[in-house]
Amino acid sequence: MSTPGWYPDPGGRPGAYRYWDGHAWSGQTTTRPRPSPGDGRQGSRRGIVLVVVAVVLVIVLAITGILVARTLTGGAQPITDPQPESTVSAWDDSKPTASPTPSPSPSPSPSPTPSGTPTRRERISCPNGAPGEVAAHPNDGRVHGGKLSFPKVGADYGSPGPKHGLSWFYDVAAQSQLTEPGWESWFAVGEVAVQSGFEKPADAAESSMQCVINPSWFSDFESRTDVRNEAYELDGRKGWIISAEIRVDNPSISVDGDVVTIMIIDDGRTDRYSGFVSIVPIGDGPRNELAKQTLADLRLD
Repeated sequence: MSTPGWYPDPGGRPGAYRYWDGHAWSGQTTTRPRPSPGDGRQGSRRGIVLVVVAVVLVIVLAITGILVARTLTGGAQPITDPQPESTVSAWDDSKPTASPTPSPSPSPSPSPTPSGTPTRRERISCPNGAPGEVAAHPNDGRVHGGKLSFPKVGADYGSPGPKHGLSWFYDVAAQSQLTEPGWESWFAVGEVAVQSGFEKPADAAESSMQCVINPSWFSDFESRTDVRNEAYELDGRKGWIISAEIRVDNPSISVDGDVVTIMIIDDGRTDRYSGFVSIVPIGDGPRNELAKQTLADLRLD
């Protein structure tokens, strides 16, 4: 027996134990033997293993609890395209006022003559739409929204997609481009519902212009100058177009503002009109030419 330890008394005493040190038996016996050095080491190892297992179990339970809590509270949600608020608060250029105050829905009165008088404006509430609810359209190299489409304006403007800022529109497809940090140019087509403030194409164009000139896009609004505000015809259908210079007082950008063009067309439906919106920087020759060409290339599907 080479392993040291306590063993039953070889002398035969009942309940007695004698220690074997690997070479000889001890002279004393005991009825309560202590663990031998080897047994102690084994016990220590077992204790360490138990402690490690306990720690691992605590960590696993903690992680499981965190995951369950995150699931129950909606944590770790995927990043999604941000949705617009239920309404857009815009400015109404048609009613000068000393300071912005709440106002009912707009009463647009389009005029074909340019008007360059800067005005202070009161807020209007733009109706709710669903720009991200896109209908099925042909995959033919054109950008489709509502019953309108235009040829893709090129890779510099990115792939077509919804423009959620047009929150009063439906079925929107747009191409956008940053022209400088904090400033954007884009082209979009979609449709608007025939409702209060949008009863006729002229009304819908004016109301849409006022909704575009909202504090999010033109927070430093200075003036609106209409360079075109008149009846429009596309593929035999009647509509209305407004093109306006929207100037801002924003020292952080290099341009004076944007040329905003909105065209609303009666496409033959009783509950919807189709619409086109373009926004390009004032004084930017190539982009303004692109806006004119895109308007000319519109067609009713």
